[in-house]
Amino acid sequence: MRERAVYGLDEGEERELKELTSKHGDIDVECYDRAAAALDIAFSERRCAALPEGLRRRIESSAPKTRAPEKRAPDAISAAVRVPAQRSSTWPIWSGWATAAAATIVAILGWTRESRAPDPVKVSLALQLEVDSASDHLVLPMKPTDDPDGRNVAGELHWSTSLQKGYMSFRGLPSNDPRQKQYQLWIFDKLRGDEHPVDGGVFDVAGSEIVVPIDAKIRVNDPALFAVTAEPPGGVVVSKREHIVSLAGP
Repeated sequence: MRERAVYGLDEGEERELKELTSKHGDIDVECYDRAAAALDIAFSERRCAALPEGLRRRIESSAPKTRAPEKRAPDAISAAVRVPAQRSSTWPIWSGWATAAAATIVAILGWTRESRAPDPVKVSLALQLEVDSASDHLVLPMKPTDDPDGRNVAGELHWSTSLQKGYMSFRGLPSNDPRQKQYQLWIFDKLRGDEHPVDGGVFDVAGSEIVVPIDAKIRVNDPALFAVTAEPPGGVVVSKREHIVSLAGP
């Protein structure tokens, strides 16, 4: 939900989301959007830039009336927007003005998006829901290795053989310079043997956490092991397996 609320989905992703949520009438997507957007601001490690005066006036004009004097409204709005820079050890107590600011969070993020580093790979919520709801949904921990780039790796791998789709979530995998090296996934299929793993796609990492789609180049029949290696830019056809940074297996 964070991706939809903060960055938005393209037409294809919106269509997939509508098809999936139509099967579950009790899902309030808009409610999740508002919560995800508010939490993204409240608990972000990033320091927010000063709010433009024009945007401040639009928020103020749309905010509900409260008992607080009118002259205090701008200060209250500023406090709500500056939450990331003044984090508290307790859960924030939302005032009427803070709630109004959260309700207009999509507009604020639309203005600040240019200053935020984009995710190198975007995994749609629709893909995650589709894989997670598959009858053969497989979840495996991403394990660290002795490689210098793999010692602090953690996360999960999600895969569905029936769908031939999946995704990986990583923490602790070092950011890479695509001009120097890229990461590549290999899927070892029991029916193909260890010498010919399936190429699962090349990807980059920017930041401490990332979610990556699995892009199997040919059909995977019975996965026995998933391995992530560091390779030259563009990936390779056959890996020397010299830099294995993470493993996942049943």
